[in-house]
Amino acid sequence: MCDKFIGISIQEYTITDYIGGGAIGRVYKAYNEKIADYRAIKFIPRSALRDGWENEIIKVNKLKQQEDVVKYRTHNSEPYFFDGVAYVYIMWDYIESDSLKSLVESNAVSITMLIDIIKCCLRVLHACSKAEIIHADMHSGNILIQKEDSMNIDETYRKIWITDFSYMTQYSEKEYLHDFDALNRVIQESLNSITYNRLSGEQKRIYSLLKSDFSRDILEKNAIIGDHVGNAKNLLALLESKLARINDTETKIAVGIGDFLAAEHLGENFEEWKALFVPKFIALDEIISRNISVLTGLRGCGKTMLFMRMSAYFNRKLGDLNFPGSDSFIGIYLNARSIPEAFPWLPDDKKDEARNQVIHHFNLRWCYEILVWIKEISKVETFDMTFLNRYFKVHFPDYFSSGANSQSIYYLIDLINTEIQKSRLQSSFKPDSWALSSYDFLESFVKVIKNNLPDAKDKPFYLFLDDYSTPMVKESTQFLLNPIIFRRSPEVVFKISTESVESFLPIGLN
Repeated sequence: MCDKFIGISIQEYTITDYIGGGAIGRVYKAYNEKIADYRAIKFIPRSALRDGWENEIIKVNKLKQQEDVVKYRTHNSEPYFFDGVAYVYIMWDYIESDSLKSLVESNAVSITMLIDIIKCCLRVLHACSKAEIIHADMHSGNILIQKEDSMNIDETYRKIWITDFSYMTQYSEKEYLHDFDALNRVIQESLNSITYNRLSGEQKRIYSLLKSDFSRDILEKNAIIGDHVGNAKNLLALLESKLARINDTETKIAVGIGDFLAAEHLGENFEEWKALFVPKFIALDEIISRNISVLTGLRGCGKTMLFMRMSAYFNRKLGDLNFPGSDSFIGIYLNARSIPEAFPWLPDDKKDEARNQVIHHFNLRWCYEILVWIKEISKVETFDMTFLNRYFKVHFPDYFSSGANSQSIYYLIDLINTEIQKSRLQSSFKPDSWALSSYDFLESFVKVIKNNLPDAKDKPFYLFLDDYSTPMVKESTQFLLNPIIFRRSPEVVFKISTESVESFLPIGLN
């Protein structure tokens, strides 16, 4: 049947490709050469139609102002005979896309993408309620993620579409799944395709929220529970409020500094930081100078607390430090423990084999921290993220975002977190195919940020690398990373903390 339809013409549209099909219909791609236009044409045998089949068209026409719904174009009023069989055909706008189903099957769904899909579905279901209709066939195959379009200024953007509204008129529990129940099924299928252990802490909290808490909200049938029950608009507002609160890590102020054996235990409990941090430190002038610095001191002397607090991320959360020179740089913090966690062994005879993978992973870690800082800026300032999307698209050609431009920072963080997990040592080192393995990558990345982000203009980036000490960070690992750390640059200046002059390898390219 598929081959027989290829090449026939319907209203000057010639069928070129088979797209897919459901229980009774088959969908094809067709092209009109005269007007350079594509359509999707759905063929349904008339013998398989039920009474009221036009309802599919009527429902979509009622939603024609809803931008997330694939638009209807025309259909045949008289039977179309082909190969002795009578068909009804319906023409729709053609969307070059991947179905959510295909992305689920290829494990290509991210937490951020799933959130955008949920929001899109809720917007459409709200419109359905206002039009007094139901979708009646909500599943991952009917959710489309548009392919990249070079005509978009931001080529990484991929819009989400909802298609294929069921035309059933006689509804029963056996014939269709309630729209909200169906949406929950879409969410659960998508979550099941995501590897939980590879998610960041914030992503894991969102995963759990969608898996259970918000799932209960969607499935609830008792209207007494709240005004969100069966109400897409209120469910969307509820989801957004829960997402806004999910990263609220502030807790009650601790009794005193003695409650914490290490500054890392403070985490992002910002009330404790306000209460406990004292911006007084020996040799502070040298630390904030535009020179590579190595800060030595035994554990517990305050190196970590100082480095974390001088980061731009913490300044966003707590306000500037307000000592001379504190506003002259952009500080980014990273604990070196992440390196041995990813590469627990690296013998000397494996250095050449491991070089690209270790450097790629190291650069990704800094990208992640920088993007988290930019995310904080984007919460209160509006700016075009296209430059970031373009930059990472060069290094990771499969990257795309399906949300608004302001949301692409979340897609980028998802991307980098996924690539971090991929680059961790598995059974052996892989010497090739690591996109961020150049020694000057961080300098290149920072230049792009400074040229496009007003907050960073004319300021060097101080990269505070904490706990860079043997035996935790092995000498073989330091040997590979030191050419980056001790690279002289006006854009990127490393600040390293280590236990003593004996706990780091003083060897670089210089």
